[in-house]
Amino acid sequence: VVDTMLNSVISALNACFPAPQVHAHCDGPCGVYDPSAARITAEAVLSMTKKINALEKPADAAGMIAYENTLSRGYAVIWDGDRLVPRQADLADAQALDIQFADGRETVSRTAVPRKAAPKPKPPSPDDQGSLF
Repeated sequence: VVDTMLNSVISALNACFPAPQVHAHCDGPCGVYDPSAARITAEAVLSMTKKINALEKPADAAGMIAYENTLSRGYAVIWDGDRLVPRQADLADAQALDIQFADGRETVSRTAVPRKAAPKPKPPSPDDQGSLF
C-alpha cells in the first residue's frame, strides 16, 4: 500500500515538474575534453603489458619468488656469511659482508664509523613560547 502511494506521489510530481532532458559529454567531437592524456596512459599500459607478457616465466612457483628476480631489477642482497641481512639493525657484529648483485658477489670489510651525536636542544629563553613541533 505504501509503495503504491509513493509511486502515485512521484508520478504526480513528475507530471507537475517534468525534468528536462540532458545529454552527457563525450571525449570525441565536442572538444571540451582533451583525450590525449587518456591515449598516452592507455599506450603506457599497453607497453607495460607487452613487456610483462614477454618476460620469461619460471618453470615453477619457487622460481617466481626467487630473490634472483629482484637482483635482475637492480637491487642488491646483503649477506652476513650464510645469513640474509634485511635491515641495518640485523648487522650485529659482522666484520665482513657479501653484497650480491645480479652479475656477481663482492665481499666487503665493515669498519666502525663513529656516529655524530644528536645536537643538544637549545634551552628555551624565558620569553620563548616554545614550539608545537
